[in-house]
Amino acid sequence: KFTSHFLKATKKVDKTSLRKVLMDIEQDPYNAHGSHTLSANWGGFRSSDFKFGDRIIYRICEECVQKHQETLHPLQCCSVADILSAQIIFVDFGNYHQSAGNRRLSPSGNYSF
Repeated sequence: KFTSHFLKATKKVDKTSLRKVLMDIEQDPYNAHGSHTLSANWGGFRSSDFKFGDRIIYRICEECVQKHQETLHPLQCCSVADILSAQIIFVDFGNYHQSAGNRRLSPSGNYSF
């Protein structure tokens, strides 16, 4: 699934490259493209590298439930009792590092599908 933030942030991105990276993440969400868990403001999410310092930020429902992170930046799917464990929610796109300056991403209080 894709949030509206993710779709808006990727409007100008090369769709062929993006599609390939997304497919890689779907195949191996825990390791693809330098996948790693995030902390602090982005706790409960993962990040994978794209290009030019941009990152794909996503959540793996299975991991979220296993680590009891449903309350960290809850998504619409977090309240669903029968979560599909293999579901991946692509949340945002950009750079969350300090070096991004004014273009630095911060978590939204409301990610919608």
